[in-house]
Amino acid sequence: MKERLFKKLLEKYEKGNATSREKRAVELFLTSLQETGGSPSEREYEHQLKYRILKNIKKKGTQRTRQIYQAIAVAAALLLMLGSYAYISNFPSPELTEYSEIITRKGEQKSIILSDSSQVILNADSRIIFPKKFSQEERAIKLEGEAYFSVTHEKNRPFVISSGNFVTQVLGTRFTVRNYPEETSEVVVLSGKVRVSDKINQSQIITKNQRIRLVNNKILLDQVNSEMVTSWLQKKVHFEESTPAELARILNRRYDIKVLIDESRAGLPPLSGNFSGESIWDVLESLEFIFGIENRKINRDTIELFKNK
Repeated sequence: MKERLFKKLLEKYEKGNATSREKRAVELFLTSLQETGGSPSEREYEHQLKYRILKNIKKKGTQRTRQIYQAIAVAAALLLMLGSYAYISNFPSPELTEYSEIITRKGEQKSIILSDSSQVILNADSRIIFPKKFSQEERAIKLEGEAYFSVTHEKNRPFVISSGNFVTQVLGTRFTVRNYPEETSEVVVLSGKVRVSDKINQSQIITKNQRIRLVNNKILLDQVNSEMVTSWLQKKVHFEESTPAELARILNRRYDIKVLIDESRAGLPPLSGNFSGESIWDVLESLEFIFGIENRKINRDTIELFKNK
């Protein structure tokens, strides 16, 4: 019955006997075939179908026209049943998610407020990608480097961070995520609860003053002083059993100065501690006083650390 009704409508349109409302319904349906989104192959098919309909609609009573009628009758009848052209003309266009990307240079930090009012502080030499407006299902972002998060609590919309080997999921809390190349990935919780999963579906829930690290593809959990581990938020430099190579990377990231290690004189021991200093020279002075690590300025952007025998 629906197919016959639509065929009759097309016949009236073809003969020029359709009312303005009926004519508009047919034209809007034909237009919708081209405007409706889809894959390239679908859009090409729709374009060809529209062309064939418009071409054949001028030829009265041909067999080809009847075949086209049959091909589109069911879909068109459904559209007519749901409101004819008023429905067709109001097809919602697919919403494309817009993303923001924030990058920090070495020696730089940035504070970001997300669309849900959550706060992010992006540490030096890091990158974060997030939707300008979160979806209704979740708040998903991607992180490379290190960042602090203070997440607005939403019971039914989790906050999900993808960062290299880890996926961190929360409802509302304060924590940091660290994911620098060639360094151990870790998550530290300052308040609330956080669920951390890795690529092989190991999962762990951690709370305040707990830290998860990924070492040799295994999740390790330990207790930490979260305020000390996240002291970079106060512009401090934190070392924790740091090797000479790690020491050089940390100083380079914080102060944007290349650090070379001369171990030909004596090996540098692993270092631990928090050091304040707006200038790298303040930190180097402390390292020399506490650990006997001396330094030499090679040029404007490069220094060398060593320890005499």
